[in-house]
Amino acid sequence: MLPLLSKESRIRKRLKRLQLIASDIDGTLLRSNNVLSTPTREAIAKVKSVGVNVVLLSNRTPLFVHKLSRVIDTPFPSVGLNGAVIIDQRGRFLKSWFLPSSVAQTVAEIARKSDESSLVAFSADGVLYEHEPLRIPQYLGEVPEEIKRVDSLQPYYDSTCMYVVSAPYTLIQELSRKLSIRHHNEVAKITYTSHSFPGIYYLEIRSRSVTKETALRWILKRYGYSRREVAAMGDFDNDLEMCRYAGIGVAMANATDSLKQVCDIILRKTNEEDGAVDFLMDVYKAKSRAT
Repeated sequence: MLPLLSKESRIRKRLKRLQLIASDIDGTLLRSNNVLSTPTREAIAKVKSVGVNVVLLSNRTPLFVHKLSRVIDTPFPSVGLNGAVIIDQRGRFLKSWFLPSSVAQTVAEIARKSDESSLVAFSADGVLYEHEPLRIPQYLGEVPEEIKRVDSLQPYYDSTCMYVVSAPYTLIQELSRKLSIRHHNEVAKITYTSHSFPGIYYLEIRSRSVTKETALRWILKRYGYSRREVAAMGDFDNDLEMCRYAGIGVAMANATDSLKQVCDIILRKTNEEDGAVDFLMDVYKAKSRAT
């Protein structure tokens, strides 16, 4: 019996035709301590042995995702910054979706009003900043060798996928308002407080039109897969689009209610319990019976 909350006979048939599993990382494959457990590694190896590959899609920085993809030894590209960057097996950029340079001009104009502010550009050239203080949200999981100090961010305005501004709340509010007025249809914004720097807030600025689904569609076209041959697995609202798009959507037990509503399968275990293993092993069993 499948350890899944779904219509089992229908799902079994769909599992047999899978060729690719698109998986989120945090809250899905990784435990909260950033560990990819031995059972999860072994389950990934099992599905690969029956011809099902795994592609990683994450909100984390490109090099972090690339390094994890090498750990699981996938031949497929990996996806960072919530779909904005696709990296090949050698860590080279295959495809990027950049913000308009006009957005950068607005961000820089407001961010530079305060010495307390920090402006970081996540670009094809790395994680870039001009001056201290350097503040990067911990969850983005940057790798030290990605971080580079530059004389000016202006040469990188045309090759940046995301900006993160950290500053006192009044400046964050001002920047958010300016972006809404000037670039409403171009950017998506997220504001949250810093747990490491009292009185400091973060504002993330991304492309409104780019999600993990965007990157997944590009990969499927490149490798000749149909959406019916793909399962997407995640835990958070930034996984909604790709889970809705894939032939099978899989939500962890710890997933948000909104993600669970669009998925075909809801796992009974959380990421802390290696819940992804249940789905991976069911794919392995279904494919083994089909051969």
